Amino acid sequence: MTNRDFNKVIITGRAKDKPELKLTVGGTAVLNFTLVSEGVKNKEYVDVTVWGELAEKVYKGLGPESRIMVEGMLHRTAGESSYGKLEITANRIFDIGECNG
Repeated sequence: MTNRDFNKVIITGRAKDKPELKLTVGGTAVLNFTLVSEGVKNKEYVDVTVWGELAEKVYKGLGPESRIMVEGMLHRTAGESSYGKLEITANRIFDIGECNG
């Protein structure tokens, strides 16, 4: 039996800036943006990548102050350090507007 870990992230926040949409050489859409999640004492800045049709859909509706929930997986990018940096590859994004709880 193989042990497998569970890799799922759910985070809410606002897009820091207008997302950047690009196409890969093969024509697949890829969207990158930074999500700002505000806690009680500090802000966390998280890089998010979205692929394919979801990337195109999110690009059309996501503004710099859109309040959203991102669901996805953590992964490491190739970086200057041997560890790279952690970011989220999103598989679902929800517009949550202004929720008061």
